[in-house]
Amino acid sequence: MFRQFQKLQRATGNFFGILLFLTVALLGSTAYLGKTVYDMRKPALSAEAQVRKLVEEVGQAIILPQDELPTVAKVADASQLSDQPFFANARTGDNILIFEKSKKAVLWRPSVRRVVEVSSLAAAAASVPKPEEVKKVSGQ
Repeated sequence: MFRQFQKLQRATGNFFGILLFLTVALLGSTAYLGKTVYDMRKPALSAEAQVRKLVEEVGQAIILPQDELPTVAKVADASQLSDQPFFANARTGDNILIFEKSKKAVLWRPSVRRVVEVSSLAAAAASVPKPEEVKKVSGQ
């Protein structure tokens, strides 16, 4: 009778051990899946935040228009743009901030945290591309 009790006790102990393991595994996988879904939604929300962060960074070097968020693009291949005066000193990886309402464009080099070029869109309409053209050049 004692041996039967020991067998029952072992079986019950194994059952609760397996149940505990499965519960922890289920909770862990649920938390991981929830975080993954949250992270997948995050890039869509952070695009504007990245622009705001860039504007704040550039704003420490130059006074920027306060009433609008710029269209931002990256120079994908500076050699394709070198014939345009605005991009004469551009390098691959530079950021272009285009303020359409204020009619200004800023070429920013993040590697050295400096403004490379500033231009008025009205004065340099031929040398500063429209946002649609910049997107084509940068591959976005």
